[in-house]
Amino acid sequence: MSLIICTNCGEHHYTTELTCPHCNYIKSSDIQRSTHRSSIAILLGLSLVGCGDKGNDTSPQLDTATQSLYGVPMVDNDLDDWGEFDGDCDDNDPNTYPGAAENDSVEECMKDADGDGYGDDTPTNANVDAGTDCDDTDATRHPNATETAGDGIDSNCNGNDDD
Repeated sequence: MSLIICTNCGEHHYTTELTCPHCNYIKSSDIQRSTHRSSIAILLGLSLVGCGDKGNDTSPQLDTATQSLYGVPMVDNDLDDWGEFDGDCDDNDPNTYPGAAENDSVEECMKDADGDGYGDDTPTNANVDAGTDCDDTDATRHPNATETAGDGIDSNCNGNDDD
């Protein structure tokens, strides 16, 4: 099915719909629509670029309505609000997605199993970027942790316990 842009409200809808589902505007004749086909294609392409902007999307209900309206459901196996086509590099691990390790990178796809904001430095999935957390099972061990001398634990991941 093809999408067109309503000439009244500017929203997308299917070509098979006689009226716009957003504003109930009755579509123009086929002759007029074919005249504007080039500009519609350009507008449609530019408009869809912004549809998946995670930074401004705070309403899961809007996402669900949009996906079902256009027939493209988001698949999110691990329920971390990131799907395979959104950039989730491991859709079977809810601790792995772009920005999971915000202290390392807000954009790269890393695993942060202990929730300390630092990504696992030895991820087992080839699609996951390495972070700087030397022990991703312990939230007290990361590059900015305070080191306690002589306790036998390398808390700040620098390779020694002398700090």
